[in-house]
Amino acid sequence: MNEAEEIVCDVRTTMKYVVRGEKATFHPGAREKSYWPVDEHPVTVHDVRPIRDSLAFDRNGFVLVDEPTDVTAFTDQDELARYCRQTEALVQRLTGADKVVSFGPMLRTNATGAHGHNQPAHGAHVDYGARTVMLHEGRVILDVKGEERAGMDVPDLLHMFEKTRGEKLDDDKLLLG
Repeated sequence: MNEAEEIVCDVRTTMKYVVRGEKATFHPGAREKSYWPVDEHPVTVHDVRPIRDSLAFDRNGFVLVDEPTDVTAFTDQDELARYCRQTEALVQRLTGADKVVSFGPMLRTNATGAHGHNQPAHGAHVDYGARTVMLHEGRVILDVKGEERAGMDVPDLLHMFEKTRGEKLDDDKLLLG
């Protein structure tokens, strides 16, 4: 890594989270109908490029890779499908998985005429279903489903982490990792 690459580029910004206890309603195709009460939190987004070689899936849950693609037409459906196959192959190579299945592409844009799920994210959010599996340091520490999961929100999950691990998860480096 050369000297220019070693320069740390952390960014201080604000992230909008739904107000604790409130239930947000989001209409991607008609955002003006959405109810998204926000609570702004200052965070530091850390530049992890200088430590990229020390990152590992089993410890950090992610890695940084340089993986060039020859796909350039991301609005062409055939090219996008080819890009998905390339991405699946990368994930398979990095994880050693026997099979990788993607949920398909999501092309985000704020171009005039964009609508619905193609617009940039409305705010910090977690897409979740009826089950949440929480990993920490490569191990499952929480598996919540059904009715118990239905009434929970992100602060509840963070509280369960604290109870299970005996430590508070309040470091924005960990939350954004």
